[in-house]
Amino acid sequence: MLSAVVIALFGVHFGSAFPLVTRQAQDTFNSPQCAVLPPSTTACGSSDLTPTNWVNDCIDVFVPMSLNAFPPDANWPNVIAQSENPSANMACNSLTDSSSCSFPSGDNGVCSNTPDAFQDAFIIQSFLNIYQTLANINQAVQPAHDQLSNSGFVDSMVNDVGREKLPIPRSVLFKLVDLSLNFLPIPAEPELQAFKNVMKAFKKIGKKAVSQAEDSAADQENTDNQQPSILKAQLDQTVPDMQSALQDQLNDIFVNGHDDDPSFYADLLVNGYHLSSVPSVNDFTNSIAQNLKSYLIAQMMANTGMTLLIDSIVESCDFPDSNDGNGKCRRLVYAEPNTPVTVATVDRPQNIGNLPSYGVLINDVMNNALDCNGGGKTFNDVDFEGFLETTTQTYPSCLFGIPVIEQK
Repeated sequence: MLSAVVIALFGVHFGSAFPLVTRQAQDTFNSPQCAVLPPSTTACGSSDLTPTNWVNDCIDVFVPMSLNAFPPDANWPNVIAQSENPSANMACNSLTDSSSCSFPSGDNGVCSNTPDAFQDAFIIQSFLNIYQTLANINQAVQPAHDQLSNSGFVDSMVNDVGREKLPIPRSVLFKLVDLSLNFLPIPAEPELQAFKNVMKAFKKIGKKAVSQAEDSAADQENTDNQQPSILKAQLDQTVPDMQSALQDQLNDIFVNGHDDDPSFYADLLVNGYHLSSVPSVNDFTNSIAQNLKSYLIAQMMANTGMTLLIDSIVESCDFPDSNDGNGKCRRLVYAEPNTPVTVATVDRPQNIGNLPSYGVLINDVMNNALDCNGGGKTFNDVDFEGFLETTTQTYPSCLFGIPVIEQK
């Protein structure tokens, strides 16, 4: 229940017009700091518009007030911007035309032209950063694709990771898009964790990708010779698919109305996450390229029978095998159907030691498989959303959820 002190001070009743408030905003309403106004500071310079100051200045309390004053019909960000400065142009409806998303700013940045409410400067700058994030990703998609295409990655990966026959269903390959923008396959550092928080807000991207995967062509098996060309064709398709999903996300935030979902913008803006520094086009290019590599390799392993074999023959446990230091050797192998899995009966991918050259460490793959198997799960249980919540995982849980067999 909203604090009576807050309601009295603001003179606003939130319940009737906007009954839905995010849990984070509810916590803010109830915090001692935000139950007593005015905020601790009204500093509004460019360097003041940060996630920390968003929280300290209780902007999560202010957002529902803005929604109450200006219901979220079409192009709500532009409505807020023009309420502060009629010269603002925040239609923000084109990912390739930055002039479609601008706010007049002087020496003091956005704050120079938000005289009525310094809190609006936080909201406006958040929307400008959201636009720049989506525009940078959009610009990065093609060069990320080109990195893989021009380097011959697909052919090399099929040779290094695959086995003689590669019966990967076509519909499985369509799921490339589902992952490519939904996780960062690198250890989380503070700036990367901030980016994870930003990505959690972009729900349209993943939803459209999943829909495309479900609508794809029927499964079919492909021969070794066909497989690289099919993978390359799917890689080519990631460019228009990602860019289409990004445009849908842009429209959802800046163009469409959300009067039927009053918590939409409160959820989107919560905690000022979008005030973190926006990664550059080059940063996004490298991240997307690495995501695509990691996911293709994971798909290849999961759909061609790769298995993590653990045995006690440590005297032959040489790279790319991994000695766990406890008298056990971990090996990535291909098991034969209906055949007991032993060192003598498995196929050994001859070039699996090349995985690190693709930015994928063998021990990370093995540890991911062990953790997944230990939880009774498989590759089908890969957890993208959970990855965005963690600060410790290198990969989403079960990304490399291949079978694990331990010889006693």
